[in-house]
Amino acid sequence: MKKVNWEECEPYLVHGEAIERSLVGLEGFQKYSPVSPKLTVSKKILFFNYAILNPGKRLEKHFGNQEEIYYIIKGNGIFYCDQEKASVKSGDAVYVPTGLEHGLDNNGNDDIGYLVLGTKPDNFNE
Repeated sequence: MKKVNWEECEPYLVHGEAIERSLVGLEGFQKYSPVSPKLTVSKKILFFNYAILNPGKRLEKHFGNQEEIYYIIKGNGIFYCDQEKASVKSGDAVYVPTGLEHGLDNNGNDDIGYLVLGTKPDNFNE
């Protein structure tokens, strides 16, 4: 598991005056970007979803055939990946490698809002 907060990423200007911070990028993409992303993935994107986890609820631990990235928009909780666990909060991104068991607990009083991005697995039939 790898974790990064957007505040740890170097800001840069893009498309005029927009300020971006590169959290995640395709492995090898650094040569096309002014700043290297803190986390890299090595496959094509399969999905990018928004989700809400209510207080006291759990995203059950599960396995995936793809790499996944979870980005916490609001709230806080505990993220589990394999034998590791980490407190997560707004602004955190968590990388989950292929095949590792992972899940999320909302141990706070507010919803956790998050984005999840999954890569296309090698055995995926289009």
